[in-house]
Amino acid sequence: MFCTLSKTIYSDEYRRIIDKVRQARLTAELTQEEVAQALEIKQSLVSKIESCQRRLDVLELLELSRFLGKPVEYFFYPSASGRVKSPLRKSLKAASPRRKKRG
Repeated sequence: MFCTLSKTIYSDEYRRIIDKVRQARLTAELTQEEVAQALEIKQSLVSKIESCQRRLDVLELLELSRFLGKPVEYFFYPSASGRVKSPLRKSLKAASPRRKKRG
């Protein structure tokens, strides 16, 4: 039995990840050519990734995150910090014991 994966390159979730990659590049005021040089790839490859014509490899995303100065989590979560904002997180924080400050 083989596992069949859907074409995730066309999914909304994949598009959001790529949008964040592009947004991070533009925020850093970098051109596609500058990113390509840093990653030692062709500019056309960066263009194809940003236009969802080519799938972004996990290791390429890791290199991009390092070069752009963003944690990998930044590309997966909607908040600017790259952290999940959820009611569960608040509940866990509220339930954790508070530490006393030493004086």
